[in-house]
Amino acid sequence: MNRRGQVFVAFVILLPLILIFLAYIIDNGLILKNLARLEELNKSVLTYALNNPDKTVADLRSYIVKNEDKLKDIVINLDSPVKIKLVKEIPSVFGQVIGTKHYTITSYYEGYIKENKIVIKKIDR
Repeated sequence: MNRRGQVFVAFVILLPLILIFLAYIIDNGLILKNLARLEELNKSVLTYALNNPDKTVADLRSYIVKNEDKLKDIVINLDSPVKIKLVKEIPSVFGQVIGTKHYTITSYYEGYIKENKIVIKKIDR
């Protein structure tokens, strides 16, 4: 009995599923990599702002743009607690097949000084 034809049919059926799964992994990896970088930048800017209370919104904005220049939106509130929201659009690599041209990620943190220690918290919104 010849089973080569059966294996080929199974391969042809499974290959698109494997490629879709691989594309999903690559797109999610890019999203998570960019999100981690954006969150580290946000924490760094918050720490910088809390250690240097004389800095203005323009100073912080230039610090952010120097480290990440392709942001969609930057919102900085220097009232206590200091809040910084960074929004970035990431172009989709494989999502374009299903009509998704880009993914939008947001990093939103607040920080304040309590008992001479810097406290930074993530805001979920």
